[in-house]
Amino acid sequence: MQGASHLVYAALYEAPNLVDGWRDSDQIRTNEIALGGHPAHWFYPPVEPERIAAMIIFPLGEEFGWRGFAHPRLVARFGAVRGCLILGAVWGLWHLAYSVTPEGRFDLLGFGLVMAALPFYSLLLGWLFERADRSMAVAIAAHVGAHLDKFDRAPRADLRLQVLHLFVVAGLAVVAGGALARRARR
Repeated sequence: MQGASHLVYAALYEAPNLVDGWRDSDQIRTNEIALGGHPAHWFYPPVEPERIAAMIIFPLGEEFGWRGFAHPRLVARFGAVRGCLILGAVWGLWHLAYSVTPEGRFDLLGFGLVMAALPFYSLLLGWLFERADRSMAVAIAAHVGAHLDKFDRAPRADLRLQVLHLFVVAGLAVVAGGALARRARR
């Protein structure tokens, strides 16, 4: 995985430096075009007290159920990759209530993004959980880390940031799923 991240870095940031006359502004403009524009923000950390509390409290409550109870049973029954994906789908349904707006409307786009992302996150957390010999501390810490960037707070008009986030998580999940599958074959 480290090799892939170096290639992305080189393609976006270092390769333009090889061209004579390339300016930083050209590089920034090229990156904005490649990524579909310039989002208002790239990072959405929790800043309100209730979001900071949720970042700590929710993982404590959820991970004992998801990784501590459900994960071992689903993995034993369906295998590591399918078990994590099933768990992620159930985890997405668990968050159904978050798709109801304060006005009482259902946010179908938000729900779709959650249902698409959480199976990928489940693979990532499942891989970390297994690599750490099923350590609950690692699962909780990783879940807290996922709450550090609440990209779902990005404006809906800025869909490209959410899609980009989904592609990055999906790519990492493919790597994690491959590692889980190889580990299961041993």
